[in-house]
Amino acid sequence: EIKGYFDEIDNLLSDNQILYIKLHVYVKNGIDCSNYKHIKEFPAGYETYDFLNIADILITDYSSVFFDYANSKKKIILFAY
Repeated sequence: EIKGYFDEIDNLLSDNQILYIKLHVYVKNGIDCSNYKHIKEFPAGYETYDFLNIADILITDYSSVFFDYANSKKKIILFAY
């Protein structure tokens, strides 16, 4: 189901947009990001909160990270698949 969402999102994003994803450990092994043009895995070696400082929008499944991101006054999309 998640792969279907990513297929659609990848087709809708423009060439100057990238969606970085950080999936749950039980899900991430089933998704191959190399097949996508605009979707990339969260870069290893980066602290989550440091990376979020440069993000324009957060898409989250109600993870607690959205409480901290809300302080940035940037857009948050709550996604419950």
